[in-house]
Amino acid sequence: MRKLILILSTLMIVIALGGPVLTGHYAERIVREGQPIVADSLPDWLQLVESSYERGWFNATASHRLLVTDPERAGMLRDWLSDGDFGDQPAIVVHSTINHGPIVNIATLALADVRSRLSVDGGEAGKELPALLNTRIGLNGETGFRVLVADGAFSRPQGDVSWSRVAIAYAPAPVSDPFVLEFTADALQYTGAQSASLIEDVQTTLTLTNSEPGKTLHAQYTANAISTSGAAAAVQGTLSLDGLTAEFLIAARNLITARQQSAGQDPWALLEANATSIRAGFATPLSLDWQQDLQAADGSLDLALAVDTPAANIVPLAANVQTFLQTMANNSDLTLTAHTNEGYLQSVATENPGVADQVAMLKGVGALQRDGDGDAYSMTVTGKDGALLLNGRPMLNSAPR
Repeated sequence: MRKLILILSTLMIVIALGGPVLTGHYAERIVREGQPIVADSLPDWLQLVESSYERGWFNATASHRLLVTDPERAGMLRDWLSDGDFGDQPAIVVHSTINHGPIVNIATLALADVRSRLSVDGGEAGKELPALLNTRIGLNGETGFRVLVADGAFSRPQGDVSWSRVAIAYAPAPVSDPFVLEFTADALQYTGAQSASLIEDVQTTLTLTNSEPGKTLHAQYTANAISTSGAAAAVQGTLSLDGLTAEFLIAARNLITARQQSAGQDPWALLEANATSIRAGFATPLSLDWQQDLQAADGSLDLALAVDTPAANIVPLAANVQTFLQTMANNSDLTLTAHTNEGYLQSVATENPGVADQVAMLKGVGALQRDGDGDAYSMTVTGKDGALLLNGRPMLNSAPR
């Protein structure tokens, strides 16, 4: 018995002292191999310019420097921090301490537990950001993380934005399981010159599942919204997107960028420069399904949207971007439905006086149809074969292809 105890004790000592060396080597390899992937996945306005890694026996330290290259986002960052001169291109620096496994705390086995803090550096100033990142590398190499953002705010010409107790978390799952990302916030608030809104108890879950030929994105969210006048509403919704590919995300980004940069320019000329990526983004069929329910004291509003696009090979390769997008739209199916009631419409008109005339106009032209003898209203828009129908009737400027 004493011999068995001695063997077990020796084994525990070997694991406690030698284990961190082995897991430290493996954790460093994961971090270094992941750097090019991270660099390639960063948005255009963020650039990885410097990295360092120093490994010790029981822990290691790492540093990554990310340059903010977009002037507008650099300005938002300066406004958020409110003080200090961070130059035209401030850098976000990630400082990490990596605790080697296999025992990262009393109850957890892992390759490594990483605690990171963020700071902004640039010009002659530096300031720590109010955010902490905790990352855990599992024994099978999978990584989970949790970001905690302290209460904060920043001001822009368009208005002021503030938040309270924001958290973003990703828990690792087996390889065959979906990627799941969770976002929570106690409060998000916007105050503009003419309006203000407060969103509380935000809960959002994003699930990304591998499928052929693309991926399936499913999102569900809940929140409590409070408007300028103090009217409150509970919101919940779901979003599913089938056939999602990296090429589609690039195409969507290019479409949005062209619209933002098209002031005084021909937007089609800007899009033509990205013709190849836009066509690649729609190479596979795409299906979108969105539903949202809003419950307020005076009524409710239920919305649903379904869109199905064909594969891009229905359009000749020689077609320009304008012809390509118009042909894709003409061959896509769309259904939008809305259900509400008189109480909700009146509350919206009271909240926004300019909306009252629009609501009256929608009722007058039959866009909002009364359901039976009650106070319920509905609207249905469908699109098929290039024609748009409003409650079953052709809309203006809409004709079959």
